[in-house]
Amino acid sequence: MHIRKRFRVVFFSALSVPVLFAAAGCSESPSEQKVTASSMGTMSASPNPCILTSPTGTCTTKLTWATNGVSVASIYVRAGDKPLAPMTNLLSGSTDVPWITGAGATFELHAGAMVVDPLIARIEVKAELQK
Repeated sequence: MHIRKRFRVVFFSALSVPVLFAAAGCSESPSEQKVTASSMGTMSASPNPCILTSPTGTCTTKLTWATNGVSVASIYVRAGDKPLAPMTNLLSGSTDVPWITGAGATFELHAGAMVVDPLIARIEVKAELQK
């Protein structure tokens, strides 16, 4: 299978969060994907917590993720108490997230393209005010 990746950054006005999308030519649609007991994912964020220099500022963390046993995966993010929003659909990767506020953010890795697909990893990123 040949995979082409194209990236585009989209800003969701409700979140003011840049979202990275990758389009890949895959032979399998999300609805055809088989999720098995061996389907898994990992996520990490560094630093976590990230350090705010002011109470109303933002800080940066590096989000890293990987999957095993799935052919389609997606990450959804909840910034503070806002609703989940799509972030990327790459099977694995790493990206700087420069918009973490004092409310923090939760990242969910799903085995499929939709938020209703099985959750295979989750990480909560917190932010602390510099002392």
